[in-house]
Order: sequence, then C-alpha cells, then structure tokens
Amino acid sequence: MFRGQDRDLKWTAAVFALTSISSLWAFAGEDHRSAPAPVPAPAPASPLSVSLEKFRQQCQDPSKSEVQRAPQDIKLICRNQELTWIATVPGEVPLKSVRTVSTAVVSDKFNVAEVSKEVGTPQASGACQRYQEVIEQYSLEVPVSCEDILNGKTQLEDICAAQIDDSKDKNEAAVQVKATGRVIDTCANVTVNHR
Repeated sequence: MFRGQDRDLKWTAAVFALTSISSLWAFAGEDHRSAPAPVPAPAPASPLSVSLEKFRQQCQDPSKSEVQRAPQDIKLICRNQELTWIATVPGEVPLKSVRTVSTAVVSDKFNVAEVSKEVGTPQASGACQRYQEVIEQYSLEVPVSCEDILNGKTQLEDICAAQIDDSKDKNEAAVQVKATGRVIDTCANVTVNHR
C-alpha cells in the first residue's frame, strides 16, 4: 500500500513539474514589456527668410549659397485690400412744398391791397442715399518659376494685380468684406432754404 502511494506521489510530482516547465516556456516566449514609443518624424525645416534680391540670386546662381540649389515649388502670394464705399438701404427725405394764394380787389374807384395766404399741399418725398465704408480683402497663390522672378521687365505687383483682376469677380465668395464703421447718410440733417 505504501509502495503504491509512493508511486502516485512520484507521478503527481512529475506531472506538476512538467506543467510548471511548460508554463515557464510559454511565459518566456511572450514579451510582456511595453512596446517602445514610435520615434516622431523630424519636423520639416522652416524656410529661410531672405530679401527678394537674395531670392533672385538663389535662382540665378544657387552654387554661391549654402543651400546650393535653385528654389522649387515657388508661389507668389498675392493679397489685395480695397477701402471703398458701398450703398446701403436708401431712405426718403421729405420735400415740403409751399403754396401761396394771393388776392387783391380792384374797382374803378377803390382797391384793396393784395393779401397772401399759404394753402396746404400734399406732402412729397424724395430718395436719399446711405453709404458705408468697407475693407475688401482678397488673396490667392500664383505658381511662378525662377524665370518669372528673374524677369526684370515684369514687376511682381503687376503679376499679382493681373491675377487678382482676372479672378476676384469670378470668386466672390473668397472676398472678405468688413465694415469700418464710417457712414455717409444723405438722409440726415437735410435742410431746405425757401426764399
């Protein structure tokens, strides 16, 4: 009886040992460490601020600069701002008419001096205008080349003005309009001098 129990204990110990070793192997095969954080991509370098003359030199002879290449993907940023007046809701101004009736009596021997009296007339009105000052702003990007930048006959302002004139009316939704607060009201303080 003791011999059988001894054999069962050995068998149980062997199974337990084998199970423990299998668990250790399974555990050892897994990497429970947290994954390393991804390395962020380097931020693109900011463009260097240079004068227009320096930009032209870079286009003309890039080998003489630290960058050693001509500018690429060139865009001309055109901004247009206009300070102007626009009509707003028109108004009415009263136009007062004055009617005078004069009477005099004349006979062969007598006359009565002329007497004048104002007689009521219907009220008339005239149109008057109101205006407000606004700032209109519009901008666009124009792709250009180094040849455009180096062209001495064409000013960059002329390129922008031509592009703005060509596109602004076709793209009214892109025009930003802001009131300045200044107004002209021809309906206010109307005075009429009657002689």
